Amino acid sequence: MSLRSIQLILFVSVFSIVSRTAVAQELTARELAEEYASCAAYYLMLSKADTKLAKYAQFGVAAADNAGRLTNPDEALAMMGQETKRLLKMMDHDWNNAAVIIESKAEPCKDLMTLSE
Repeated sequence: MSLRSIQLILFVSVFSIVSRTAVAQELTARELAEEYASCAAYYLMLSKADTKLAKYAQFGVAAADNAGRLTNPDEALAMMGQETKRLLKMMDHDWNNAAVIIESKAEPCKDLMTLSE
């Protein structure tokens, strides 16, 4: 095997590894953006549910900003819209069932927002 062949094989191998790493990082950024968008929807919904919960709006805005930085603002808004629909469906569109979303989102969103500080 010639030196040129070995160099070509090494180049292709390194290029393949770098490409897969870039895709993995992009997927990770997208997944993280989805988590932030999900938490943004949750916090913004809570903040509008009761005046006592208005303080959660600041967490919703921060989570939305993070989602927008990881993707783009339009995509983040679309993700938030989808998550809002999903959360409303989980509650059967009835705020008396809010415990359902609080139980599923409170801790994961708190943990996520703690990471971003």
